Amino acid sequence: MTDAQPQNDTEMTKTELAIGEVSTSTGVKISVLRYYDELGLIEPTRRVGGKRRFDTDVIHRVIFIRRAQEAGFCLDVIKDLLDDQKRSWPGVVSRHLDDLRERRSQLDLIIATLEEAQRCGCDVVAQCARFTTC
Repeated sequence: MTDAQPQNDTEMTKTELAIGEVSTSTGVKISVLRYYDELGLIEPTRRVGGKRRFDTDVIHRVIFIRRAQEAGFCLDVIKDLLDDQKRSWPGVVSRHLDDLRERRSQLDLIIATLEEAQRCGCDVVAQCARFTTC
C-alpha cells in the first residue's frame, strides 16, 4: 500500500513533514519556520490538530531562503524571488550585486583609513594630524 491515505488525523503520508522534521532537515529553528509561515515564505499543506504539515518540497524552499539571506537579501526580496511570476530575478540579482560592489568599495576605504591609523605612530589617534585635518 504505497499510496495509502492516513487512517486518522495524526498519521501523515510520507510526503508530509511535521514542522520539527523540517527543522531537523534544514537546521532552521521551529520558531523561524513559524515566522516564515507568517510572512508567507512557506506554506503548510494542511494543519492537523492545529499543527502544520508540510510537503517535502518545503525543504528546498527553506534552504533557498537561508542561502538568499546569506547572500544579503532581505526576506521581502526573497519572497518576491520565490513568487517571481514575471521572471524578474536577473534584474533583482544584478541590482543586489551593484549594491554589494558599492558597499565593498566603501569597506575598502574604511579598511585603508584604519590601516593608516595603525601606521600613524601617534599616541592618541584622535589627535593625529592625518585624522583631524580635512
